[in-house]
Amino acid sequence: GHPGGAPTAHPQLPARRPPPGMAVLVRPLRGLGVQQAPLLVLFFWATWSAALPGPKTGLEGLSKLEQDEVLFMRSSLRREIDDLGTIGVNPDGSVDAGTQAQENAVRKAYRNIARRYKRNIFSDSAKFEFQMRILNLARDALMQNAGLADGWGEREDEEGNGTVDAGRELPGSTRASDEILKQIHSWQEYGLEEGVRFDDPDKPFFVGHTQYAFREAFAANWSKFVREDLAEMWPAAANLRLQVELDASAGSTKAGDDSARPHSRQLAEAERGLAYDAVATIAGVVYACGGNDPPLAGPLPESDDVEAWVNLQLRAAQNLRLLFASAAGGASLCAAAADLNSRLALLETSLEALEQLAAEPLGEGRGRSDVAAEIRATHAAVVALRRQATSDHCKDVASLKLAALEKLWEDYQFGPVVTEAYPSDACALEGLSSFLAFHIGPTGELLEQRAEPDKTVLKALRSLLAMQRALARPASLSQAQWRDAVTDLEDGVWQGVAFPELQEATGRLMGEVANAGLLPEVLEAVLETPPIKGGPNGATLRLGREPGDVKAKRTPRFVGLDVPGYSMKPIQRYEERAMHIWGDEEVEERWDPIRMGLSYIDLTPACDLPLQVAMCFISAALWLWRALQLLGDNCGGDTWLEDYIFEDLWSVSPEQKRLAMQFALKRAIFELVDYASLMAEGQLLPGPRLTIQRAAYLLLRKVSARFGTEEDAPKVVEQIKRMLMSARTSPVWSPPVLLVSDAVFVDILSGRLHQAFMEELREAPESAARVLPSAVSEYTLYEASLLGAGDTTNVTYARFELMGALLHDSGRKWADVEAVLGHSPLPLDAVGFAAGARPGRLSPEAASDLEFAAVRGLRIDMASGHASLILARPSAEASALGGLGAMPLLGLEDVVSLVSIADANPVHLSLDTPAEKGAGAARYPHHPFQRAVSGPDAARGGLGRRPELALLHAALALQQAAAGTETAQRVPFPQRPCAAGLCRGLPSVGLAREHLQPLPGLRGESWETPPRLMLECSSLPYVQRIEGNVLEVRFGEPRLEVHPGKPLRALNEEEFKTWPVAKLRTALQRLRAHQELPALEKHELVESLLKAVHEGALLEDDEELGDPLLRFSRRFSHHLGNISQAWPHLGRLVPMCAARAAGLVLRVQLEQMTEMAAQQEAGLKGNAEAHAAGLRSEQVEGWRDVLAEVHSRVIQELGFVDVDPGQCFLGDLSGQRNFGRCCSVGDNDDACWGDSPALAAERLRCCGRAAARRGGEAGLGAQMVASVAAQLGSNSPRRPRPEDLIPVVSAWLHDPTGRLPDGSGTLSSAVIALLAEEVQGDDFLRQAEEQIRRPVERLRASLEALTSAEPAHFLPPKEGGRESWLPVPTLVASAGRRAVYATVVMAPQLQQVSDEEADRFAGGLGAEEEWSLESLAARRAAAPRRGTGAATVAAGSRPKDAALVEAVALLERLDLRTEELERARASAAASGRSPPRGTGAAGPVAPASDCGADGWLELAGMDEVRANVSTGDQLRLRRKGSENVNGRVALVRSVVTATGQPGELVRLWEVAMEGEPTQYLDFTDDALAVAVPCTPSAPAAAAEVAGGAKRASSDGVEVIDIDAVEEEAVDEDREHLPWPTCIEANVAWPSAGDAGLFVNLEAFGIKEGCFQGDCSYSDHFSCASPADCSRACARIGACRWWTFSEGSPSACWLRGRNAARESRQEVAGAVSGGVGCVAPSLQGSGRDATLFELIVGPTGTPHPGLWEEWDLVEVLEEFGHMTVAEVRRTPAVPARRAALRAAALGGSAAAAAAWAD
Repeated sequence: GHPGGAPTAHPQLPARRPPPGMAVLVRPLRGLGVQQAPLLVLFFWATWSAALPGPKTGLEGLSKLEQDEVLFMRSSLRREIDDLGTIGVNPDGSVDAGTQAQENAVRKAYRNIARRYKRNIFSDSAKFEFQMRILNLARDALMQNAGLADGWGEREDEEGNGTVDAGRELPGSTRASDEILKQIHSWQEYGLEEGVRFDDPDKPFFVGHTQYAFREAFAANWSKFVREDLAEMWPAAANLRLQVELDASAGSTKAGDDSARPHSRQLAEAERGLAYDAVATIAGVVYACGGNDPPLAGPLPESDDVEAWVNLQLRAAQNLRLLFASAAGGASLCAAAADLNSRLALLETSLEALEQLAAEPLGEGRGRSDVAAEIRATHAAVVALRRQATSDHCKDVASLKLAALEKLWEDYQFGPVVTEAYPSDACALEGLSSFLAFHIGPTGELLEQRAEPDKTVLKALRSLLAMQRALARPASLSQAQWRDAVTDLEDGVWQGVAFPELQEATGRLMGEVANAGLLPEVLEAVLETPPIKGGPNGATLRLGREPGDVKAKRTPRFVGLDVPGYSMKPIQRYEERAMHIWGDEEVEERWDPIRMGLSYIDLTPACDLPLQVAMCFISAALWLWRALQLLGDNCGGDTWLEDYIFEDLWSVSPEQKRLAMQFALKRAIFELVDYASLMAEGQLLPGPRLTIQRAAYLLLRKVSARFGTEEDAPKVVEQIKRMLMSARTSPVWSPPVLLVSDAVFVDILSGRLHQAFMEELREAPESAARVLPSAVSEYTLYEASLLGAGDTTNVTYARFELMGALLHDSGRKWADVEAVLGHSPLPLDAVGFAAGARPGRLSPEAASDLEFAAVRGLRIDMASGHASLILARPSAEASALGGLGAMPLLGLEDVVSLVSIADANPVHLSLDTPAEKGAGAARYPHHPFQRAVSGPDAARGGLGRRPELALLHAALALQQAAAGTETAQRVPFPQRPCAAGLCRGLPSVGLAREHLQPLPGLRGESWETPPRLMLECSSLPYVQRIEGNVLEVRFGEPRLEVHPGKPLRALNEEEFKTWPVAKLRTALQRLRAHQELPALEKHELVESLLKAVHEGALLEDDEELGDPLLRFSRRFSHHLGNISQAWPHLGRLVPMCAARAAGLVLRVQLEQMTEMAAQQEAGLKGNAEAHAAGLRSEQVEGWRDVLAEVHSRVIQELGFVDVDPGQCFLGDLSGQRNFGRCCSVGDNDDACWGDSPALAAERLRCCGRAAARRGGEAGLGAQMVASVAAQLGSNSPRRPRPEDLIPVVSAWLHDPTGRLPDGSGTLSSAVIALLAEEVQGDDFLRQAEEQIRRPVERLRASLEALTSAEPAHFLPPKEGGRESWLPVPTLVASAGRRAVYATVVMAPQLQQVSDEEADRFAGGLGAEEEWSLESLAARRAAAPRRGTGAATVAAGSRPKDAALVEAVALLERLDLRTEELERARASAAASGRSPPRGTGAAGPVAPASDCGADGWLELAGMDEVRANVSTGDQLRLRRKGSENVNGRVALVRSVVTATGQPGELVRLWEVAMEGEPTQYLDFTDDALAVAVPCTPSAPAAAAEVAGGAKRASSDGVEVIDIDAVEEEAVDEDREHLPWPTCIEANVAWPSAGDAGLFVNLEAFGIKEGCFQGDCSYSDHFSCASPADCSRACARIGACRWWTFSEGSPSACWLRGRNAARESRQEVAGAVSGGVGCVAPSLQGSGRDATLFELIVGPTGTPHPGLWEEWDLVEVLEEFGHMTVAEVRRTPAVPARRAALRAAALGGSAAAAAAWAD
């Protein structure tokens, strides 16, 4: 009922809870029925009003729900007081402003609301009592203390911004429209400056202001969208795409371009083929039903025989008509089984197909008389069927339906009338048809005589009838009839009549139509889309209906309707007042469309609903459009123009003013429409969203059709996309354009329509037609729950369903998303959240291969090209100080992956909104996923998977801390508050945890660019030193900073000096919150702030405090050092950034070396020939010296002792003249003798005549000449042929200084020409270039050898590729509606520092190691790949699957061991031996505690021999008292029984010893000592490995027994040496891979020095000595190796089965040993243990090997108090043998555990 008690004109509209957009707060009452009165609502529009903290409300003791409801009810009371208008009015009419009058007004309003509740709303007593309690609390809150004037608390004051008289005036302060007006002025200037015009004579043609270019651009954009996106977005609209594809010119905008025609012809042929297939199928079915007159049997026609196919369809239609025109149907079973509706549906469908066959111009049967005749005959049959009488039962049902409808109609119960009309069966529809025929006539001729709302209801009922019949008979409605039916139904829906029954019926019925596959036909008739060129001839088709007109609304639509508890009067008054002042177009003084539009902008701060705000912008744009129309028409009505012309343009011509205003108004319209559309997309539910999107589309179409330009076409098409996206989830698609005050009714009506429609679609069977992508349906539920409208929807489960639907639609699986996250660096619980007492610590698996704490620098030898990195180990000093250097953060794989990146672009990983076509954030604004994109994507040497995962988890940590939401890393990725999980691991040092609260909100709108936080490694201090050819670069600690896309301002002295004194004092006062600041000068304030910053104080700028992102960035950056220690996966970025910088330095140095080499090569090319000539000269001189020496030796061999008998060369001290230079070669004649005759005579005296020399040299035989030639030729690099060299050498030896016969040279020069290496300029250049390039190529090869193990996964996808999705944590303050995204960037800029600052680089770091690039590459190549082995799980599998696979592998190994043990026991039982303790060792194994130093145990007595020796065992035999104290090793071949004395059997052992024949020995002989090995002998161990290490599984695949392989690898010689000789010095097992043995050390009393301080899961602990370390390993069953490292403190490292012996490394100061290398126990050394003590051990639990000893109790009773030696001295009885066996089994366990006693 009306708040005043008067009845309304129509049934009261229940108020659907409006969706909260932006910061709208909605708290409706829950659970009200359809017939109950509406809910009361309170809305706060926080974006447009100041968000100031209000006073306390006095409601702190109530729950959140109760507080919201009280505030809600308090506003309702105040609105009721305003409506009554009685506050302060006494009964006699006098005014009383006192408190009493206010309380009376509250009481009166309270009584009115309570009466309405009692009368109309609550039938549930519990709900009524709850609401009355809320009403009482609200009343008390209003009446307490100050009454109405001061007691509103958080209420909104509707009249607070202006006076209330006839209407609501504009706000008294700055109006929102002022900004729009300023923009209009700026656009006016821009339009004139750019010379904007709306008509373009250069184009082919234009009509008025319609732009040719716009039309062409719009047609191309619209066709492209329909062709590529529409069918995927809305499958029901696929027919539009078909029309575009059939258009032969759709692919081109150029005339004569036939590139698309082959495709269109192919589609047309495919369409024809489908039609022919349908005809063939129908003909076959008709023939099977008995139709064969005319005959249907025979072969199908050829595909190109059109006439034959027409004849076949014609014959099929004739048979259909003959079969189903009557119930008899020629005695056909098919006809007999069909009812009237079925026969009608068949004949109507056949009639429609025949009409299409004969249609002009494309029908293949057009113009044929036989086809026309069959159309007439089928039409007559249909008419006859419709006139056939129905059955009596159906008549009775129709009569009852008619009576019920008439009764309800007479009572004006329109809602129940609709309920009766839908849903109805075929018989009930006849009753509905009779009802309508009576009221509107058979053809609707009586409709115009009906008054409203009867006329609207009857038209809606007629539509319900027609559409229900169409469900049974799809061909019963033509396209025009569909259009009329939907239009009449829409009219009734948007009038609000018969609410909510008509809205729900419409939604349900349209859902049935969609599921039946009829929606495409409806859309073709009804949807408002632009024209499409279609058909083989390119004809323009009008699909759907012409877009409706859109204009500013001047009158309300829902007169007389209201929503209880929500007053629309303020907005109504405002609009009425504005219309009165500026909206009367007939009165010039009251006509100002621009001011009318601006008034709607001013109305936005007073709006409660987001829909109202969006409609304000649409209304403003509509009024501006009216102004633009008037300016374009230039027919008057524009006297207001001069009032809005910018003052700088007052002097321009009137035509220019008009043009400038047109351009400005068009821009304003586009801006307002775009803002309203984006707001609807992000803040409204699909129902009300369509209202805004349709109005925006229609308005843009109007504006662009008259004033559009080519640039406007994409904007209009984008708006059509938004409209269609909203329309696809609505059952009707033409909501009206209304006043803002009517927006609440549109919200209610559209909400009911959308809800009913989507429910019907979700309930559809699997066989239903595909109307929407599955994700759209789930998204509407999720979006409704986010925006507060999904009262019954759990947002968590809605999110899960939406995620699954999106994955399904995009072809993904849950496992794909889980694979994107990779292996988490953090320990996770079963759900996937961060686990542990301190969440954020690295898991043991993630920390297992981290070795280094920092990258300290690099060295490059520029002469050789050798390069190396300087890495630092963790430091104990840093551990004490709490620095990053205390923990390993970097592995060699990290170093290799980062250094190997060849691309110089920043290494980055970004989390962004999904942008995948059809499944991105453009379609789903509140997308539950985000995409990960990484780089650089280089063709060679790009980002690797390992650093990519490190960047990913760092970005996720930052994102989750900022959002306040933690997302699990396992399916289905639930969420929880970060404070309950990961953020608990934030450090508490320096108030970090208090400072790093989640973002309280975000600036801007949700549809704008998403906010982003960037974690950037921006700078790295370094120092550079060069010693000789070695370049050394030393790094400091990289600087990490968080910022929102722009680096934070540096708060340093320069910045502080720019601040005013007031700002400085405010900042300093904020740091000293509890201290009074004295009067200080500016420089003192600056110094104080600098001192505070240096001391680590958090200083925040005022601007940063006002921006949530800036404030969070500053605080996170300030605490980043402590955060990195608490979250090591974030701290890993520090050394990784240094490694990236090292790679960049190496690449830069390589480029510099390459450039220098190129410069050197260029210089060599110019001087190459000169260098070659010099080199040739050097070679010639060298060979001359060689010839001189050879000649001297030849002369000496010939007997000439003195080569200078004339004493010719004694006086030459320069060395230029000697026998070799002057007499052995002829090339120095000028230098030795010159041209003077005197010197020539001297030459004869010193060297002799040639003839004399030849005579003296007659001894030069051929053999000597050949020998000299061979000697010279072997030393020559040219290796001349002997046949070439010998004659020349012979000539030279016979005349050393002679000349060639032709006089061209000397004989010695001829020899040298054959011997000297040919030196060309090119050869020299090539050699020099090789030498120059060698260091460059080495460095390049070293860098190229560094390759990442696995490439990155998040690289930008190729065209059409899939994105990498992962769940997005939403902002907790936005209730899941908004998200902040994160980017991690490593782009370090090197900043050189002084040597003094560089000296502090090494502080807090451990020992440095230098790793060459070659060694890194070799280590990387030799490192085992993760994920190999028997338990490998494929990439992308879920973690729990991996755990199952590992568990199965473990069970398989245990099963193999069990089978082996059972076989060993069976064999022992068969031979009479006791079962062994191991898993089937080939030889006897003695207790380690009783072994001798040589590894053998001598058996005492026959019982021990029989218990431990059998066939195949290895023994050592010796004669007691013999000189051979070591004995000989023997192998037992068999055990035989021989006869001795009569009746006596003797057991003999057949043994074989090397070099001796087989012997049969009696081991009972006391003179014979028998010993067995403490461990299996070499042959036995080999047999064990051969038999147990490799086993064939059931599927034929060889399975490796890991334990057997490891035992095979044990170095037995050292392993079984006595302590301490078994220790290996300077050897250790590294932590790489899974070598570490993580166990609960607290169970052994260890509590210090463990992994990350947690001894419940650690592989190392503090240890005092190697002896304690060895005992600890022996105590732990899974331990295989131990390593003791001495330091501060010393530590013991335990290694399991995954630590191979080959992986040992040389480490100075470390000692290691195997599990068998155990120090003897210091406890119990004073006496031997008794049998009882050996068995129970220090733990009090017997060894498992004793659990099956059935006679153990009797043995302990008899021998338990004895030692082993005492037991051996007892008589040999069966119990004694059992006692010794028990001692052997229990002794080893007791010895291993003795260290802990």
